[in-house]
Amino acid sequence: VAPDRFTAPQSVREIFGADLFYSWEAFAEANLVSPYHVVFIHNSIFEQVDLTWTNWAYRNQIMLVGFSMPFDRIIALTGDQCITEINKGIWDDVEETITFYTYSIQLEDERYRAQIDERKLIYCDEQFDLNDTSAGLSKGSSLCGITRIEDLTSLVSRIITTRMNQQLTAHPIRVHPRLLPLVPASLNPISTPTP
Repeated sequence: VAPDRFTAPQSVREIFGADLFYSWEAFAEANLVSPYHVVFIHNSIFEQVDLTWTNWAYRNQIMLVGFSMPFDRIIALTGDQCITEINKGIWDDVEETITFYTYSIQLEDERYRAQIDERKLIYCDEQFDLNDTSAGLSKGSSLCGITRIEDLTSLVSRIITTRMNQQLTAHPIRVHPRLLPLVPASLNPISTPTP
Protein backbone atom coordinates (compact mmCIF):
# COMPACT_ATOMS: atom_id res chain seq x y z
CA VAL A 1 0.00 0.00 0.00
CA ALA A 2 1.43 3.37 -1.00
CA PRO A 3 2.68 5.48 1.92
CA ASP A 4 0.30 8.34 1.07
CA ARG A 5 -2.79 6.11 1.39
CA PHE A 6 -4.92 6.28 4.54
CA THR A 7 -4.59 2.52 4.99
CA ALA A 8 -0.81 2.61 4.60
CA PRO A 9 1.06 0.52 7.21
CA GLN A 10 2.34 3.55 9.12
CA SER A 11 -1.18 5.00 9.46
CA VAL A 12 -2.58 1.68 10.64
CA ARG A 13 0.22 1.30 13.19
CA GLU A 14 -0.16 4.85 14.53
CA ILE A 15 -3.96 5.04 14.62
CA PHE A 16 -4.92 1.52 15.64
CA GLY A 17 -1.79 0.55 17.56
CA ALA A 18 -1.71 -2.53 15.35
CA ASP A 19 1.07 -5.04 14.92
CA LEU A 20 1.97 -5.18 11.23
CA PHE A 21 2.72 -8.30 9.22
CA TYR A 22 3.66 -8.41 5.58
CA SER A 23 2.81 -12.06 5.09
CA TRP A 24 0.08 -14.36 6.36
CA GLU A 25 2.75 -16.78 7.57
CA ALA A 26 4.29 -14.13 9.85
CA PHE A 27 0.84 -13.29 11.25
CA ALA A 28 0.01 -16.96 11.84
CA GLU A 29 3.24 -17.49 13.79
CA ALA A 30 2.64 -14.44 16.00
CA ASN A 31 -1.01 -15.40 16.50
CA LEU A 32 0.06 -18.80 17.88
CA VAL A 33 2.11 -17.05 20.56
CA SER A 34 -0.45 -14.39 21.50
CA PRO A 35 -3.87 -14.66 19.81
CA TYR A 36 -5.39 -11.54 18.29
CA HIS A 37 -9.03 -10.58 18.85
CA VAL A 38 -9.22 -8.11 15.97
CA VAL A 39 -7.46 -8.88 12.68
CA PHE A 40 -7.08 -6.21 9.99
CA ILE A 41 -6.62 -7.61 6.47
CA HIS A 42 -5.81 -5.44 3.48
CA ASN A 43 -7.17 -6.53 0.12
CA SER A 44 -3.61 -6.59 -1.29
CA ILE A 45 -2.73 -9.62 0.89
CA PHE A 46 -5.97 -11.54 0.26
CA GLU A 47 -4.32 -14.23 -1.89
CA GLN A 48 -2.10 -15.23 1.07
CA VAL A 49 -4.92 -15.47 3.62
CA ASP A 50 -5.83 -18.84 5.11
CA LEU A 51 -9.60 -18.77 4.58
CA THR A 52 -10.10 -21.86 6.74
CA TRP A 53 -8.62 -19.91 9.65
CA THR A 54 -10.60 -16.71 8.94
CA ASN A 55 -13.86 -18.69 8.67
CA TRP A 56 -13.07 -20.32 12.03
CA ALA A 57 -12.11 -16.94 13.51
CA TYR A 58 -15.40 -15.32 12.44
CA ARG A 59 -17.35 -18.15 14.09
CA ASN A 60 -15.28 -17.78 17.25
CA GLN A 61 -15.83 -14.06 17.82
CA ILE A 62 -12.60 -12.76 16.32
CA MET A 63 -13.36 -9.53 14.51
CA LEU A 64 -12.16 -9.43 10.91
CA VAL A 65 -11.67 -5.96 9.47
CA GLY A 66 -11.20 -5.67 5.72
CA PHE A 67 -9.31 -2.72 4.24
CA SER A 68 -10.44 -1.86 0.70
CA MET A 69 -11.96 -5.35 0.53
CA PRO A 70 -14.66 -6.03 -2.10
CA PHE A 71 -17.82 -7.66 -0.80
CA ASP A 72 -17.19 -11.06 -2.44
CA ARG A 73 -13.90 -11.28 -0.54
CA ILE A 74 -15.62 -10.39 2.74
CA ILE A 75 -17.92 -13.37 2.15
CA ALA A 76 -14.87 -15.56 1.51
CA LEU A 77 -13.12 -14.29 4.68
CA THR A 78 -16.12 -14.92 6.91
CA GLY A 79 -17.69 -17.90 5.18
CA ASP A 80 -21.02 -16.21 5.92
CA GLN A 81 -23.28 -16.69 2.90
CA CYS A 82 -26.06 -14.76 4.63
CA ILE A 83 -24.51 -11.34 5.09
CA THR A 84 -25.75 -8.58 2.86
CA GLU A 85 -23.72 -5.89 1.21
CA ILE A 86 -24.11 -2.55 2.93
CA ASN A 87 -23.62 0.93 1.48
CA LYS A 88 -23.21 -0.44 -2.05
CA GLY A 89 -22.79 2.99 -3.59
CA ILE A 90 -19.87 3.93 -1.37
CA TRP A 91 -17.37 2.59 -3.91
CA ASP A 92 -18.43 5.38 -6.28
CA ASP A 93 -17.33 8.07 -3.82
CA VAL A 94 -14.17 6.70 -2.17
CA GLU A 95 -11.20 4.56 -3.08
CA GLU A 96 -10.49 3.19 0.38
CA THR A 97 -12.97 1.50 2.70
CA ILE A 98 -12.96 -0.37 5.97
CA THR A 99 -15.52 -3.12 6.43
CA PHE A 100 -16.18 -5.30 9.42
CA TYR A 101 -18.76 -7.95 10.13
CA THR A 102 -19.26 -9.60 13.49
CA TYR A 103 -20.94 -12.83 14.52
CA SER A 104 -21.37 -13.89 18.11
CA ILE A 105 -23.36 -16.71 19.57
CA GLN A 106 -23.72 -17.74 23.20
CA LEU A 107 -25.18 -21.18 23.81
CA GLU A 108 -26.48 -22.95 26.86
CA ASP A 109 -25.55 -26.24 25.19
CA GLU A 110 -22.38 -26.15 23.02
CA ARG A 111 -23.42 -29.34 21.20
CA TYR A 112 -25.64 -27.17 19.00
CA ARG A 113 -22.88 -24.79 17.83
CA ALA A 114 -22.06 -26.47 14.50
CA GLN A 115 -25.76 -26.87 13.68
CA ILE A 116 -26.52 -23.23 14.45
CA ASP A 117 -23.49 -21.95 12.55
CA GLU A 118 -24.53 -23.94 9.50
CA ARG A 119 -28.13 -22.75 9.64
CA LYS A 120 -27.24 -19.10 10.31
CA LEU A 121 -24.22 -18.74 8.02
CA ILE A 122 -24.96 -21.06 5.11
CA TYR A 123 -28.73 -21.61 4.92
CA CYS A 124 -29.77 -18.20 6.32
CA ASP A 125 -32.40 -19.89 8.49
CA GLU A 126 -33.88 -17.34 10.89
CA GLN A 127 -36.17 -19.68 12.82
CA PHE A 128 -35.44 -23.18 14.00
CA ASP A 129 -35.98 -25.33 17.10
CA LEU A 130 -33.15 -25.78 19.59
CA ASN A 131 -34.88 -28.46 21.66
CA ASP A 132 -35.49 -26.28 24.73
CA THR A 133 -31.99 -24.86 24.98
CA SER A 134 -31.33 -21.14 24.95
CA ALA A 135 -29.07 -19.23 22.61
CA GLY A 136 -28.11 -15.63 22.09
CA LEU A 137 -27.04 -14.47 18.63
CA SER A 138 -25.79 -11.18 17.35
CA LYS A 139 -24.56 -10.18 13.92
CA GLY A 140 -23.38 -6.77 12.92
CA SER A 141 -21.70 -4.91 10.10
CA SER A 142 -20.13 -1.61 9.25
CA LEU A 143 -18.69 -0.16 6.06
CA CYS A 144 -16.88 3.15 6.19
CA GLY A 145 -15.48 5.16 3.35
CA ILE A 146 -12.09 6.66 4.13
CA THR A 147 -11.63 10.14 2.69
CA ARG A 148 -9.51 11.70 5.45
CA ILE A 149 -7.33 10.52 8.30
CA GLU A 150 -10.01 11.50 10.85
CA ASP A 151 -12.25 8.77 9.41
CA LEU A 152 -9.74 6.18 10.64
CA THR A 153 -9.45 7.82 14.04
CA SER A 154 -13.21 7.80 14.62
CA LEU A 155 -13.38 4.18 13.53
CA VAL A 156 -11.06 3.11 16.35
CA SER A 157 -13.68 3.65 19.05
CA ARG A 158 -16.38 1.95 16.94
CA ILE A 159 -14.27 -1.16 16.51
CA ILE A 160 -13.32 -1.29 20.19
CA THR A 161 -16.89 -0.69 21.35
CA THR A 162 -18.26 -3.33 18.98
CA ARG A 163 -15.63 -5.80 20.15
CA MET A 164 -16.35 -5.16 23.82
CA ASN A 165 -20.10 -5.40 23.29
CA GLN A 166 -19.60 -9.01 22.29
CA GLN A 167 -19.00 -9.58 26.04
CA LEU A 168 -16.40 -12.25 25.70
CA THR A 169 -15.73 -13.89 29.01
CA ALA A 170 -13.67 -16.75 27.64
CA HIS A 171 -11.27 -14.44 25.82
CA PRO A 172 -9.89 -11.39 27.61
CA ILE A 173 -9.88 -8.37 25.34
CA ARG A 174 -6.51 -6.76 24.75
CA VAL A 175 -6.59 -3.11 23.84
CA HIS A 176 -3.48 -1.16 22.97
CA PRO A 177 -2.78 1.14 25.97
CA ARG A 178 -2.82 4.24 23.77
CA LEU A 179 -6.39 3.42 22.71
CA LEU A 180 -7.86 2.98 26.20
CA PRO A 181 -9.01 6.63 26.45
CA LEU A 182 -11.23 6.00 23.40
CA VAL A 183 -13.11 3.16 25.12
CA PRO A 184 -16.27 4.24 26.96
CA ALA A 185 -15.71 3.77 30.71
CA SER A 186 -18.83 1.63 31.02
CA LEU A 187 -17.38 -0.89 28.56
CA ASN A 188 -13.79 -0.86 29.79
CA PRO A 189 -13.15 -4.07 31.75
CA ILE A 190 -9.43 -3.52 31.66
CA SER A 191 -7.54 -2.06 34.57
CA THR A 192 -4.27 -0.46 33.69
CA PRO A 193 -1.39 -0.19 36.15
CA THR A 194 -0.44 3.29 37.20
CA PRO A 195 3.11 4.30 36.32
